[in-house]
Amino acid sequence: MKFIDRTEPLAFLNRQYAEHRAQFTVIYGKRRVGKTELVKQFFADKPHIYFLADKTSAHDQLKTLSTKIGEFYQDSFVGERGFGKWEQVFAYLKQRTIHLDHR
Repeated sequence: MKFIDRTEPLAFLNRQYAEHRAQFTVIYGKRRVGKTELVKQFFADKPHIYFLADKTSAHDQLKTLSTKIGEFYQDSFVGERGFGKWEQVFAYLKQRTIHLDHR
């Protein structure tokens, strides 16, 4: 499948990324219009953690996300132990973002 006609959304995401600050961007729309592919194209050349929530339990999703976060930050404790609550995920990511900003 070709990735076409997404110049504006990609430009928007790149502008947001260029601001070098933590942000939360929601991408929504009808099914099967290329939202996932848009995200994958945008992150193709950038460091990132990609997590797609599904209908599994919160416990299983936290376990999967913990593994991805642990791999990204090379943090074996997080990767193996994981997070017990969503709030812990966001607190950890916030703390890691602060450290990245001060490098």
